[in-house]
Amino acid sequence: VYSQLFGDRLHVYPDKITQQEQYALDALLDGLIAFSEIYKKADEMMAIDGPRFHACIDIADSICDTSRLLLVGCDRITEDYLDVLHTVHEKIAEYCAAMKRNVTSVFSHPHLRRAKELLTILSLFFRRFADTYKKGLSSFKRDRKQQKLASYFPSGTAH
Repeated sequence: VYSQLFGDRLHVYPDKITQQEQYALDALLDGLIAFSEIYKKADEMMAIDGPRFHACIDIADSICDTSRLLLVGCDRITEDYLDVLHTVHEKIAEYCAAMKRNVTSVFSHPHLRRAKELLTILSLFFRRFADTYKKGLSSFKRDRKQQKLASYFPSGTAH
Protein backbone atom coordinates (compact mmCIF):
# COMPACT_ATOMS: atom_id res chain seq x y z
CA VAL A 1 0.00 0.00 0.00
CA TYR A 2 2.87 2.39 0.82
CA SER A 3 4.51 2.05 -2.57
CA GLN A 4 1.21 2.30 -4.45
CA LEU A 5 0.47 5.68 -2.89
CA PHE A 6 3.87 7.27 -2.57
CA GLY A 7 6.48 5.37 -4.53
CA ASP A 8 9.89 6.09 -3.00
CA ARG A 9 8.91 9.38 -1.31
CA LEU A 10 8.49 7.88 2.16
CA HIS A 11 12.04 7.05 3.07
CA VAL A 12 13.95 9.29 0.65
CA TYR A 13 15.14 11.69 3.35
CA PRO A 14 15.79 9.61 6.48
CA ASP A 15 18.49 12.07 7.57
CA LYS A 16 16.09 15.03 7.39
CA ILE A 17 13.46 13.63 9.75
CA THR A 18 13.85 12.49 13.32
CA GLN A 19 13.08 9.02 14.56
CA GLN A 20 9.95 10.34 16.28
CA GLU A 21 8.74 11.83 12.99
CA GLN A 22 9.38 8.47 11.30
CA TYR A 23 7.37 6.70 14.01
CA ALA A 24 4.55 9.23 13.56
CA LEU A 25 4.55 8.64 9.81
CA ASP A 26 4.61 4.87 10.28
CA ALA A 27 1.67 5.03 12.69
CA LEU A 28 -0.29 7.20 10.26
CA LEU A 29 0.43 4.82 7.41
CA ASP A 30 -0.65 1.90 9.59
CA GLY A 31 -3.91 3.79 10.15
CA LEU A 32 -4.23 4.25 6.39
CA ILE A 33 -3.76 0.52 5.85
CA ALA A 34 -6.37 -0.21 8.52
CA PHE A 35 -8.90 2.13 6.88
CA SER A 36 -8.05 0.61 3.48
CA GLU A 37 -8.72 -2.93 4.73
CA ILE A 38 -11.95 -1.87 6.43
CA TYR A 39 -13.05 -0.21 3.19
CA LYS A 40 -12.37 -3.39 1.20
CA LYS A 41 -14.41 -5.53 3.61
CA ALA A 42 -17.01 -2.94 4.65
CA ASP A 43 -20.01 -4.47 2.88
CA GLU A 44 -19.33 -7.91 4.30
CA MET A 45 -18.69 -6.57 7.80
CA MET A 46 -21.83 -4.41 7.82
CA ALA A 47 -24.01 -7.31 6.71
CA ILE A 48 -22.61 -9.82 9.19
CA ASP A 49 -21.46 -7.90 12.22
CA GLY A 50 -22.27 -4.19 12.71
CA PRO A 51 -20.58 -3.90 16.13
CA ARG A 52 -17.32 -5.26 14.72
CA PHE A 53 -17.49 -2.75 11.85
CA HIS A 54 -17.91 0.10 14.34
CA ALA A 55 -15.07 -1.23 16.51
CA CYS A 56 -12.71 -1.55 13.54
CA ILE A 57 -13.31 2.07 12.55
CA ASP A 58 -12.70 3.17 16.12
CA ILE A 59 -9.45 1.18 16.33
CA ALA A 60 -8.18 2.56 13.00
CA ASP A 61 -8.86 6.07 14.28
CA SER A 62 -6.96 5.29 17.48
CA ILE A 63 -3.96 4.27 15.39
CA CYS A 64 -4.10 7.63 13.62
CA ASP A 65 -4.43 9.39 17.00
CA THR A 66 -1.11 7.82 17.99
CA SER A 67 0.46 9.47 14.98
CA ARG A 68 -0.97 12.88 15.91
CA LEU A 69 0.34 12.52 19.47
CA LEU A 70 3.81 11.70 18.17
CA LEU A 71 3.73 14.70 15.84
CA VAL A 72 3.18 17.13 18.74
CA GLY A 73 6.81 16.94 19.80
CA CYS A 74 8.27 17.15 16.28
CA ASP A 75 10.01 20.41 15.46
CA ARG A 76 11.89 19.78 12.22
CA ILE A 77 9.11 19.11 9.72
CA THR A 78 9.86 19.65 6.02
CA GLU A 79 7.64 20.46 3.03
CA ASP A 80 8.09 16.90 1.73
CA TYR A 81 6.92 15.50 5.05
CA LEU A 82 3.86 17.78 5.01
CA ASP A 83 3.11 16.66 1.46
CA VAL A 84 3.05 13.02 2.57
CA LEU A 85 0.88 13.91 5.60
CA HIS A 86 -1.53 15.78 3.32
CA THR A 87 -1.79 12.84 0.92
CA VAL A 88 -2.37 10.28 3.67
CA HIS A 89 -5.00 12.38 5.49
CA GLU A 90 -6.78 13.09 2.23
CA LYS A 91 -6.87 9.37 1.35
CA ILE A 92 -8.23 8.44 4.80
CA ALA A 93 -10.91 11.14 4.44
CA GLU A 94 -11.89 9.63 1.09
CA TYR A 95 -12.16 6.15 2.61
CA CYS A 96 -14.33 7.48 5.45
CA ALA A 97 -16.63 9.37 3.08
CA ALA A 98 -17.00 6.35 0.78
CA MET A 99 -17.80 4.00 3.66
CA LYS A 100 -20.28 6.51 5.10
CA ARG A 101 -22.18 6.56 1.80
CA ASN A 102 -22.47 2.76 1.87
CA VAL A 103 -23.87 2.51 5.40
CA THR A 104 -27.60 1.77 5.28
CA SER A 105 -30.19 0.40 7.67
CA VAL A 106 -29.19 2.87 10.35
CA PHE A 107 -32.62 2.81 11.99
CA SER A 108 -32.77 -0.95 12.51
CA HIS A 109 -29.07 -1.37 13.40
CA PRO A 110 -27.83 1.06 16.08
CA HIS A 111 -24.17 0.07 15.65
CA LEU A 112 -24.32 1.04 11.99
CA ARG A 113 -25.90 4.37 12.97
CA ARG A 114 -23.02 5.03 15.36
CA ALA A 115 -20.52 3.89 12.73
CA LYS A 116 -22.05 6.28 10.19
CA GLU A 117 -21.87 9.16 12.69
CA LEU A 118 -18.24 8.30 13.46
CA LEU A 119 -17.38 8.11 9.75
CA THR A 120 -18.98 11.53 9.20
CA ILE A 121 -16.91 13.06 11.99
CA LEU A 122 -13.71 11.33 10.86
CA SER A 123 -14.21 12.33 7.24
CA LEU A 124 -14.48 16.00 8.20
CA PHE A 125 -11.65 15.70 10.72
CA PHE A 126 -9.17 14.11 8.30
CA ARG A 127 -10.20 16.52 5.54
CA ARG A 128 -9.47 19.46 7.87
CA PHE A 129 -6.03 18.07 8.70
CA ALA A 130 -5.33 17.47 4.99
CA ASP A 131 -6.22 21.10 4.25
CA THR A 132 -3.96 22.29 7.07
CA TYR A 133 -1.03 20.32 5.69
CA LYS A 134 -1.75 21.53 2.16
CA LYS A 135 -1.36 25.18 3.19
CA GLY A 136 2.36 24.70 3.65
CA LEU A 137 5.06 24.80 6.25
CA SER A 138 4.65 28.40 7.45
CA SER A 139 0.92 27.98 7.99
CA PHE A 140 1.48 24.64 9.73
CA LYS A 141 4.03 26.14 12.14
CA ARG A 142 1.76 29.12 12.87
CA ASP A 143 -1.18 26.81 13.63
CA ARG A 144 1.00 24.66 15.92
CA LYS A 145 2.23 27.74 17.76
CA GLN A 146 -1.36 28.84 18.35
CA GLN A 147 -2.29 25.36 19.58
CA LYS A 148 0.63 25.32 22.02
CA LEU A 149 -0.31 28.79 23.31
CA ALA A 150 -3.95 27.78 23.70
CA SER A 151 -2.92 24.71 25.70
CA TYR A 152 -1.45 26.95 28.42
CA PHE A 153 -4.74 28.71 29.08
CA PRO A 154 -8.03 27.22 30.22
CA SER A 155 -10.71 27.43 27.56
CA GLY A 156 -12.20 30.87 27.16
CA THR A 157 -9.28 32.82 28.67
CA ALA A 158 -6.87 32.98 25.69
CA HIS A 159 -7.62 35.95 23.46
